Parts: sequence; structure tokens; C-alpha cells
Amino acid sequence: MLIYAIETFKAAAEQYEQLGEAVGSYASTLDTAGFIFHKGRMEYQDDSQQTHYVGGVLCHPDALQDSLAHTSISELRLQIDSLVCSPPMVQRYDYGIPQEPGYCTHDTWQSVTVCLRNPWLPASPIRCNECGGFVALYRLNLSEAVRSELRGWAMDYEGIYPFWSLSGDYESWAAKELFDVNSGLNQCGLAAAAAMAKETGWDVSYSLETDLDETIDNGGFEVHLRCPKCGGPFRRIDDPPWNAHCPRCRIVTLQPDEEGDGSA
Repeated sequence: MLIYAIETFKAAAEQYEQLGEAVGSYASTLDTAGFIFHKGRMEYQDDSQQTHYVGGVLCHPDALQDSLAHTSISELRLQIDSLVCSPPMVQRYDYGIPQEPGYCTHDTWQSVTVCLRNPWLPASPIRCNECGGFVALYRLNLSEAVRSELRGWAMDYEGIYPFWSLSGDYESWAAKELFDVNSGLNQCGLAAAAAMAKETGWDVSYSLETDLDETIDNGGFEVHLRCPKCGGPFRRIDDPPWNAHCPRCRIVTLQPDEEGDGSA
């Protein structure tokens, strides 16, 4: 279960416009620094109540509290505090996603996967391989360069996925980007995973998606029966949602089973 939080900021006299600018910068920084998910972020205002609101799915239950240790956010909160007439109010709601993991329960990591299992929904691009939960980027102590690389890949993935899912004019192009290991999207993802592994020393895998509704003969890249990067056989694993792993290339994916339905 994830958490959706709404913060309410009521302006002091004659401070409504200036507060709006500060709250906008605050919301943007919460997003780019990885404290709230980019997808689902919301900002709105109520002119009649002189109030601004920020909403978003938290990347970790303690994300708002943890964000105060971030220099830019701490400075913005001090500015906001000088522009409001009462302490900001935070409301939290359960944000349930069927068949999706919740937050990772660990504080240290040795094995993670770079993936986006459902790009329609808010999700971290990092999954803990021990508990299966989402790992907030801000908790990983990555360099800004690696964090930006992971974030950029995730935003590109979220942008491309609907073109394939909605079966429009760009479906074939989007399919190649999603399922072909040599596409620009997957090359960026593999590079981000490798950069993360080099920086942390962890076991970092990359999830290469498959389209099990298609056949290997329909384009040659939808279903991967062997590792498409090195050509070697996949090793069967029992790690839902994946059932195949290439230890050499650090790629995980979903293969058809003997009946061809993709279940492990």
C-alpha cells in the first residue's frame, strides 16, 4: 500500500501570490529530488480561501519528514513558513495499487532491479530484490549524475509506453523501444543500471520487458527465448514478476512457459 499526501498552505495577508511561487518551487523540488513520484503530482489553488495545495504519492512513508534534510527544500520550507498564516496541514490517504508491491522495508540494499512494471501508475524505477518493494531514489545515496540518469530513463519509459499500450499510429515504434534490447530506451536503462552498480557495488539487474501476446516470429524482439544481448540461455528463476535471468548481462525478463502463457 502506498501513501498519497496533500499539503495545505494558507497564505498570510497580502502573501497569496508570493506563497504560490514558493509552493510551486517546493512541489517541483519534491518531485525532482525523488520524495514524491513524478506521476500523480498535483498542484492547485483556491483563490477564495487564499490557499495552495500540493498533492503526490510519497516515495517512502517518511518522505516529507526526510525532505527537510534536503538543503533546497529546507530553505523553501522556511520561506513558506514566513508566508502562511497557520502551520501547513498534511492529510494522508491510502493509495492502493492491485497486484503491485508497496514500499521496500529495508534500510540497506545489496540486490535491486531497474524496472517500471506498470508505467500508468506512480512507481520508483528501483525494486528491492529481497522484499519486492519500491525503493525511493533519495534513500540510496546515489550521486546526482546516476540519480538523474535513472530518473530520465523512467520518464522516457513513461512517455513511450502509452504509444504501445493504446495501439495507435506509433505502436510499432514504441514496441521496438520497449522490447528491443538495442533500442535507445533500453540502452539508456542498461547504462543507468551499470552506472548504479559501479557506484554502489550492488547486484543491479535490468528488466527487459516482453509482450507475451505476440510471438517470436512477429518482429523478432517481443518474446526473448535467449538473452538478446549475449545470445546465451536464460537461467530460470522464481522471482515474480520475472522468471528468467541472464547472470552475464544482468537482465531479468519474463519467458513463456512450456504452454506459452508466461507463468513461472
